[in-house]
Amino acid sequence: MAGPGSEPGELSDSELLLLLEEPGDHALQPGDSGKPNSSSDLPLESLNKVLTEDSAAGKVKRKRAQTPLEKYYLKYLCVTDLSTQSWCEQQMVYGRELPQLQAPETGVLLNTGKSIHLARELEVHDVVKVHTTSKEDSWAIKILNLLSVIPVLQAGGCVRELPVFGVIEDVFLTGIIDELCYSARGELELRELKTRGRPFMPSGAQKTKDYFQVCLYKYIFDAMVQGQLKPDVIPSHIQLRPEQPLGSQIREHAQKVGFTVNCFGDLLELMYLNLTLSDIPSIDCLKIEYSHQESKALLGTEVVRFEEEKVREKAQYYLAYWKGQREVQGVEIEEAWKCQSCSYSEICDWRKKRAEGPEQRSGPKKRILKHHNGVATAGSTFSQSRQLSCLFETTETIPLLSEFKYIRQNAWLLLSGTERPHPENPPAADTLTFIVQESSLDILQHVDEDTDQLECKISRYFTDNTQILWPGLQTQRHKLDSWFTGTIKHLADKFTVTVFLVQSSAGKEAENRIPEDVSQGNAERFYLSGVFLVHTGPSLIQSGLNKDVLLSCAFSVDHHTDVTIKWVLQQKGGHKKLIFAYNGFTRQVEHKDKRAEMFLAEMPKGNASLLLRAVGVRDAGTYSCSILVSSLLWAQNIQLEIVEKPTVTLNADVLSLVEGDEHKLVCDISHFYPHDAEAQWLQEPMEQGMLPHVVTHVVSSSHRHNSDGTYSFSSYFLLKASLRDDGRRYTCRVEHQSLKHPIKKSLTLKVTESTSATWFLVVLFVLLAGCLVVTLCYLYRGKKKVCENQTLGWKGICWHPHYLFVLL
Repeated sequence: MAGPGSEPGELSDSELLLLLEEPGDHALQPGDSGKPNSSSDLPLESLNKVLTEDSAAGKVKRKRAQTPLEKYYLKYLCVTDLSTQSWCEQQMVYGRELPQLQAPETGVLLNTGKSIHLARELEVHDVVKVHTTSKEDSWAIKILNLLSVIPVLQAGGCVRELPVFGVIEDVFLTGIIDELCYSARGELELRELKTRGRPFMPSGAQKTKDYFQVCLYKYIFDAMVQGQLKPDVIPSHIQLRPEQPLGSQIREHAQKVGFTVNCFGDLLELMYLNLTLSDIPSIDCLKIEYSHQESKALLGTEVVRFEEEKVREKAQYYLAYWKGQREVQGVEIEEAWKCQSCSYSEICDWRKKRAEGPEQRSGPKKRILKHHNGVATAGSTFSQSRQLSCLFETTETIPLLSEFKYIRQNAWLLLSGTERPHPENPPAADTLTFIVQESSLDILQHVDEDTDQLECKISRYFTDNTQILWPGLQTQRHKLDSWFTGTIKHLADKFTVTVFLVQSSAGKEAENRIPEDVSQGNAERFYLSGVFLVHTGPSLIQSGLNKDVLLSCAFSVDHHTDVTIKWVLQQKGGHKKLIFAYNGFTRQVEHKDKRAEMFLAEMPKGNASLLLRAVGVRDAGTYSCSILVSSLLWAQNIQLEIVEKPTVTLNADVLSLVEGDEHKLVCDISHFYPHDAEAQWLQEPMEQGMLPHVVTHVVSSSHRHNSDGTYSFSSYFLLKASLRDDGRRYTCRVEHQSLKHPIKKSLTLKVTESTSATWFLVVLFVLLAGCLVVTLCYLYRGKKKVCENQTLGWKGICWHPHYLFVLL
């Protein structure tokens, strides 16, 4: 694969190295297209461009305020631009405008991280230098890098430094995926490496930034393999020429990897065909690996949950700044600790404004909640205020393209009796007001929570040009009613409520119709009726094995009617399975799983919940509760995750060794689910206040699949006893998504001097030698004989020749 060799790798703590791409020598390497952190390709002449627009009079031209994209001459953004915003948007802006104020140690960390990424890349790819002569050549390198790895992914291989491209909110985005590979279960995994200068895991705020980054990678990659990256997307956004001939070295390299191309447009067509015709699946699993730069030790792995709607909404919010739709934002008071490590804290205007504090007011202080669409007073419940800040969302078809774009407008949802928003929350000039008239449907019963904990969105509900005959609703024969859905979510994921709202075509209020195009800005009031409501509990439920799980789903209708209820399970891979179905018209029940139960006697009261008995691994997936009333259908998803906490044991609690001895320390992690668990051995410090040292020479066994679907494995290393480790604790630290906090099991090491053992052996030898002497003396007495000395006349001893050497 090819890629600009001067581009840096991804690092932690929102640290980016801003480099400008220029034509010249680029490194063609299978797996690295470089991480472009600058998207400015405009010539210097464009710096003098004057932006104008017609005034209200239509004749006089005036300067138009530049958007950040125009101010920094950007034709596209990088994924890391958006993820950096989630850390601190103001810091990101200063980083572009005042890079000279960046701390020197930041560059050191960036260079170290870049070296680590390059070394990993060279493990699976070769590097080839190619000369580029135009912008089209530079982008051709990125596309050739992408094309070269498609066969590898099709064959089930592993690739690194994969370039991805896509469009969100009409803004072109590009990024580099660190690694894509298939797991043992055949799932396509995205693995992002984050290198850290400090030997411990990042904070929650830093993790949130990284989570958003990998989710954007998945969002863009999935769109690519689904055929959404058309051949004209890149040239139209980057202002490239499809007819531009490619340089000779580019064409030669393309020929070597199996592609015959002449111009840039040929390469775009090849990219589109290869992506759409390949059988590469979407990404199933997102993982982030954190490693220590100095020791290269793995600090931990995070498994990231992907929620497409939240990712899209977050991206739209950050892109609104780049498109000039809102001002730059800094961190809130709760995250002011980020300023302590910021190179721009002394000059930060946002920080200075926050330091000034609010004006003194009499009476009790009120907490103000910042919405992406306005400001609302917090601390009161919905039943008290009877008003809720919302977004009104509709879609608009893009001419000549089979695509839609979302249009959002500020709105207020008011209950009957509240004709206008509270004076503390004056609506903007273009804010819509929806007033829900009284009916037998009690919305407050389901959403009576603090308004600062509620998120509201109102959308149109399309009936395919069909008039829905609803009891008690007056209609006109040749005029359709207008239907909407109002969805209220609890920010802590306690519940989700969706209300069907209708504006009758025959009522007096129908004269003030909600316009089809709200982009022009309207500040009208519209009267609606709530007729049908669906209430579900948390959208994510985690359960252990063999537990009973209740999936909460309820409904309410403004009149007595028959309903049809279905529960469908979508498992990994897209396979759908009907669990339970109830037809209110025929009173028929379709029961596909004996362990699943519904409360048939309570269905007329609006209880559509599903009870799962003794859940197992096979029950994990997305459950959809769909309710059909007349011609109104609504489905709400609930994700069930099976998580089983691991059991952690060590092969000893206290270990006594002699200096120099070797012993294997084993940590057994057993009966956990899902598959991903991380174990670390830590050498605890002897002094308080010091950080533990991560043991690097650790070996992990392969995962064992247990009969109940859980997994087990062991982590161990060989310890050589040393006197300086006497009294030291060694800890096995285990992380798993079922745990709020890691499990830690420790053992204490006791080491004795090897000289004591030597003295023991010396004493033992002396004792044995003494015993031997005594034994020989005894034998000697049995063997001696007395002989008469005839010459001297005295008795002498004649030594037996076999024992003479003992006395000598």
